Amino acid sequence: MTNPGSWQHGEQQWQTQYAQGPQYPHGNPYPQGPQYPPQGSLYPQAQPLPVVTTPPGRFGWARNQCTIVALVVALVYILLAETSHLVVIGIVPVVLAIRAIARREPLCLVAVVAAVAAVAISIHALIG
Repeated sequence: MTNPGSWQHGEQQWQTQYAQGPQYPHGNPYPQGPQYPPQGSLYPQAQPLPVVTTPPGRFGWARNQCTIVALVVALVYILLAETSHLVVIGIVPVVLAIRAIARREPLCLVAVVAAVAAVAISIHALIG
């Protein structure tokens, strides 16, 4: 037997008491393991999220929102630059064109052309 004040006694005591795991008075409360979620739970089973699909139609508003808005904003910028000589260098059409590309809209290249045209015409009106 080891000295009760030594670390070896503490290690031996730990091995005899805790090495087998917790001891329950009425046996293991989870004989087959815990059930998740518990039976009779207040929380329902998780359901998968619905798949978002784009509406039918190839060139409608729903499929090309950013492209159409980029076209309108670019047209407003160009009209302002040509008629009232108020030059607004168009970052908004550029951002909308990038967003149209990211959303993979069918007419995203039209938005890119409109954004480039709006910036080019704005710079040309500013310089000349």
